[in-house]
Amino acid sequence: MSCTIATNGKYLEVCHDAETVFYRFGPANRPAELALSVPITEVDYVPWPGVGRSIAEGIDFRNGNHVYKVYAGFDRMYDDEPEDLERSFGGVRIARDDLPLGEMICDPPTVDFGWSPPLWDAMIAAGLEWNDREQTWRPAR
Repeated sequence: MSCTIATNGKYLEVCHDAETVFYRFGPANRPAELALSVPITEVDYVPWPGVGRSIAEGIDFRNGNHVYKVYAGFDRMYDDEPEDLERSFGGVRIARDDLPLGEMICDPPTVDFGWSPPLWDAMIAAGLEWNDREQTWRPAR
């Protein structure tokens, strides 16, 4: 997922490889103001549940007592709509010690959302399984 933050024009990106999930925030094409990474087996990723009008997912990144809750998705309205770009959404909610500090919202046309299925597949390949009842990842049996 990547996007431009609507209020400040900064770049937000979440990506992954087979072992690590990365968070980057800051000016586009310049060094990040904040870069975080977490092993794929430890990431707090909530996939789309498979129902509802919105297809959305979230990933939490922890940095000390701060949590960066990144979310992204799009609203699907009708099957005959040619483009969902104008209904894309995303952003990051920031909290410290579980108290909300603020939220930065993506400019909708800039949202490039694509965690699932690649992130889902990478987590399965890393030996994890999703528990629908508990809404958590756990080691596969």
